[in-house]
Amino acid sequence: MKKSYNVGKQNPMFGKKRPEHSEKMKGEKNPFYGKKHSEENLKKISRFAGGCYDYWHSKARKYFFTGYCEICGKTNKDEIKENGKSLSMHNTLVPKDYTVMNINAWMCVCQSCHMIIERKIQYGD
Repeated sequence: MKKSYNVGKQNPMFGKKRPEHSEKMKGEKNPFYGKKHSEENLKKISRFAGGCYDYWHSKARKYFFTGYCEICGKTNKDEIKENGKSLSMHNTLVPKDYTVMNINAWMCVCQSCHMIIERKIQYGD
């Protein structure tokens, strides 16, 4: 069973710019302008970007792994046979928030579909 997600052109913000927001946040208007992160916050940021990423993905896999790609229907067994890897978990939230453990925030995808989704998000193809 395929699900519909607001990815690429389906996203209501696709192709839209927010110049008013950009202007509010430029240079000295940015509330963080001229400031630096504390050592403590830098550690928290780097920890989230690294080790926690795997933690949240494995947690999502535990709760939402379907055993088939939710886009093309490829089974986990076929994915392992073709690519030597299991199906992966894709976070559908924009911006990404890996801490949200909600079925609408995650989907099980094969490597091919995952690359297509990420390319659409990044380049709007």
